[in-house]
Amino acid sequence: ATDSRHNTSFTFNISYTMTPLQLLRIILNKKTIMLNSQGERPEDFVLKVCGREEYFVGDYPIIQYLYIQETLLSDGVPTLVTVSCEGVPVDVPTLRENSDDSDMKRTRSSFSTLTLRKKGKHMSSWNIQEPFTFRVCAISRLNCDVNRTVEVGVHAGLFHGGKSLSESQKTTEKQVSKEGSCEWEEDLTFDLKVCNIPRMARLCLVIYEISKTAKGVKSRRLKDTKQIDLDSFHKLRAAQPSPPTAAGCSTNFCTLVKASHQKL
Repeated sequence: ATDSRHNTSFTFNISYTMTPLQLLRIILNKKTIMLNSQGERPEDFVLKVCGREEYFVGDYPIIQYLYIQETLLSDGVPTLVTVSCEGVPVDVPTLRENSDDSDMKRTRSSFSTLTLRKKGKHMSSWNIQEPFTFRVCAISRLNCDVNRTVEVGVHAGLFHGGKSLSESQKTTEKQVSKEGSCEWEEDLTFDLKVCNIPRMARLCLVIYEISKTAKGVKSRRLKDTKQIDLDSFHKLRAAQPSPPTAAGCSTNFCTLVKASHQKL
């Protein structure tokens, strides 16, 4: 562990069941002895991964944090930094519930989410215990042969780095119109609570085509891919993270999705 203010470091052998708050107490006690520092409370600090914008939040055994698991699996030594809670960057909310701005109203009406429509107010994703759900509305401008029947589907996955966070989900297959568009209005739900989605997670979408062989056997062929950055999720902040806008994607097609949960 390293102290960011005094540029000192300590090494501890701890139990895998120890929580971040318990480790902070040990670190501050060591500082008191070594540096004669007084009056520092564990509650005023947070553990940060050295070299990353990742923080240990919550009263959980330290082995449950992904950074600890990955470091131990690679035979490394976890390095954490104690940071004052006051020094953690905080995003200022910009979305007001009673805004008179017409553009803001249009944005809300266009990209309102399932959760917001039900509850009528904004929520922090830290408090959302429901599974992550988003809606595939429609795609357009698909480059397809208009002289034959084409069926496509959308395959979605949640990823953090190169790792899948949950089992991937897919829509039903739909026939593409002659204009190259297709509509679903279908919800895809992942077996992962919104509050557990890590920062820098990405929602990856793949459009695939169903093609039939001479024997009538169906096979899939990739049409296009798109990634949606979920970087807004879980920024540590006292005022709670600001909501990402529902994403619209466009390459040679247009994918319209609505996330079912937004952050405040």
